Amino acid sequence: AVFVALGNRSRGRGLSAQSIYNIVKARGGWHPHQLRHGAIEAVLRGSNNSLPLAQALAGHIDPASTMLYVGRAERRRLEAEAVRLMGGLFQLAEFKPSSA
Repeated sequence: AVFVALGNRSRGRGLSAQSIYNIVKARGGWHPHQLRHGAIEAVLRGSNNSLPLAQALAGHIDPASTMLYVGRAERRRLEAEAVRLMGGLFQLAEFKPSSA
């Protein structure tokens, strides 16, 4: 279990989903999904936007679901980086586009 009880009676036992919800809501006014969202965003920031790593944490089958956690400004930066990398292909002397 990720979250365990610290009280004497249940020390070390995993907390129920309802218990986690109650604790998070009472302490910070957050909803558990906001905590999940924050954790996924933190993994993306800390891993230089490793989509597979964040996808594994989130348990998403479709990477498009994980991309929803990448902010708009970061998506634009990633798109610009992808275009920059593709531009390098066209500068190679031996690159010849295939005819369609």
